[in-house]
Order: sequence, then C-alpha cells, then structure tokens
Amino acid sequence: MAEFFGDTNLLTGAELAPLAPRRDLDPAARYLVRPEALVLATAEAAPVKASVTAVEYYGAYQDVHLALDGGLRLHARNAGLHRLREGERVGVALHPDASPHPLP
Repeated sequence: MAEFFGDTNLLTGAELAPLAPRRDLDPAARYLVRPEALVLATAEAAPVKASVTAVEYYGAYQDVHLALDGGLRLHARNAGLHRLREGERVGVALHPDASPHPLP
C-alpha cells in the first residue's frame, strides 16, 4: 500500500510498475516518488486510471489526491491550467524524466 512520506509518495516497485512500464524496478523494493513526478492526463489517454478525491489550489499549481482503480492512493502536483474537481476521472503515469528514489 502506498503511503505519503512527507510531501512524497512511498510505493513498492510492484505498485510503481504500472505507472512506469518501461522501467526496471525491483517489485519488493520501496521507492520515493515526488508528487510533481506524476503526470495527469485524460482518463482515456492513459492505461492507469484514478478518481480525484481532493484538490487543493495554490495559484500556479494544484495538489491532487488520487484513488487509483484497485485502491492505491497517491498525491500528485499538477501545474496544468485545467482545474480538476473531486470525483473527476484522470489518467496517471510517471513522468518519463522522473527518477524514483529507491530506499535502502
């Protein structure tokens, strides 16, 4: 189960793999993923889908709390101009340039 670790998501490699399908991840390892490393798109455009459970607006960005299909909960930071709403369906992926940080 993913956890929030400060302002970061803590996931196992098995939980992270669907968000980053072309990465070589150890399924048993734990990784830190920054909220801004998660890319949100239309639900139709991504294989991993989620429901927005809460949105906090901060001017230039919005903090978005997500419940992925299957129950995993994540925290994303969206700088997009589209204002998300609670209950909205979105697609989620790890940004291709993002580097999940493995924990020892």
